[in-house]
Amino acid sequence: TFDNCYSMPFLALINPLFQFELITLLQLHNWKRKNGVASNEWLTTITHFDELLSFATYAFNNQQYTCLPTPINSPFTIDATQIGHPLIAPQSRVLNSFNMKSNPSVLIVTGANMAGKSTFIRTIASNLILAMNGAPVVATKMNFSPVEILSSIKIQDSQKDNKSYFYAELVGMKNIIERVKTNPKSIVFLDEMLRGTNSNDKQKGSFGFI
Repeated sequence: TFDNCYSMPFLALINPLFQFELITLLQLHNWKRKNGVASNEWLTTITHFDELLSFATYAFNNQQYTCLPTPINSPFTIDATQIGHPLIAPQSRVLNSFNMKSNPSVLIVTGANMAGKSTFIRTIASNLILAMNGAPVVATKMNFSPVEILSSIKIQDSQKDNKSYFYAELVGMKNIIERVKTNPKSIVFLDEMLRGTNSNDKQKGSFGFI
């Protein structure tokens, strides 16, 4: 290996006589030419194992707070008991039960400022993502139908792209509509729809979108 090159006796005696570095470099080049085609598959496999190990570590470290969700073969169902946000510490986490069935359907979350509406939406979305990947969820029980998950939550404007906040919202909602048309078995998460405009346009646009 190339690590031997750090040895002073090797550098002074063996390498000048046998050209060990050059031989090793040629061997490495031949190995790459022979096996390089499969390297992408190897890296993909390593990545997959890394995902599984992350899920396993999360499940082991949070055994008292998590459960394995049950996928069910139904048109559309999300039924969770005492579900919480996986990134919030257990001592600060607020648990809620959630049930949503039938397609199409709309669920509107209302409440005072800082009441936890956005966190609740993210709680359902993040746990559904975990469930769709076969990972444990923060709940005592959860049944779900596999669906495509779409969202328009973290919207940003861009002076570089000449895109206002309102325009960015419209583009995101347009993409969601087009995606749902091709795959009706989807769930869409929206947080404060059309916040970039006035109240009247926000109300009319929200009704139109729904």
